[in-house]
Amino acid sequence: RDSSTSRGLGDVYKRQVSNNSSGATNLYFVRSSGFVAGGILSKIEVNGQEIAKLGVKEYVNHQTSSNFKIKIANDADCLAVSESIDGSGADYDSVFAIIMGTGVGAGFTYRNQLMVGPNKLTGEWGQNPIPGPMDDYEKSVQRHCGRIGAIEVFLSGPGLENYFEFITKNYLSSKEIIALYRTKEKQAVSIMNVYFERAARALSTVVNILDPDVIVLGGGMSNVGRIYENIPKLLPKYTFSDKIRNKILRNTHGDSSGVRGAAWLWDSDKF
Repeated sequence: RDSSTSRGLGDVYKRQVSNNSSGATNLYFVRSSGFVAGGILSKIEVNGQEIAKLGVKEYVNHQTSSNFKIKIANDADCLAVSESIDGSGADYDSVFAIIMGTGVGAGFTYRNQLMVGPNKLTGEWGQNPIPGPMDDYEKSVQRHCGRIGAIEVFLSGPGLENYFEFITKNYLSSKEIIALYRTKEKQAVSIMNVYFERAARALSTVVNILDPDVIVLGGGMSNVGRIYENIPKLLPKYTFSDKIRNKILRNTHGDSSGVRGAAWLWDSDKF
């Protein structure tokens, strides 16, 4: 993803398709980190900073000097579509797919159809406060928008880095922290155990409200193998049932999953 302002809309992908009436037609599939309401990309963020409110079609056509058909969904929605159709969620009816990377967001599908509400906010679970009771650190951490204790600031890669620095007074990247954790270094293990506990608390609300067949994880933090062992063990502490049958799986298509989901948008009439 290019993080410059001029490309801040997200990743745009073009393909040639056959059109019975006019020959070849250019279709653009847009994967963005914001959300869309009423044809307007209401919030565009690059590295956590809001840029502008733009008409999506006008913006893309201006950037490409063309007049194309456009469909748009955020990156987590595209992940959910891709993984539900032929990825880790293909054998399940309901799929809650989460990106845990620079930020945290999710999309929800049922029988391969993306669930889209009137505000286009389905899956914006990373903006919710982490279920309490919050400790003093959790009460002190703000998103750039001013929200205190949002799930995103704890489960994202930068969130892990910030907590590590808070505890150790030293900065390491999330990859370095995970590498240290794998060596069983004492502080790294303690910090990652807090991370797993926070993830279980956050996911408990998803299980209690949606109870999806499977939760698929994407983004850099999904590469931590112990997530798939530890979170299922911790979830019953925070859910209504003490036996959790929901599967928690790593994504199948890696960094390409969002791109693939964007291409699948053309089969939906919701975008």
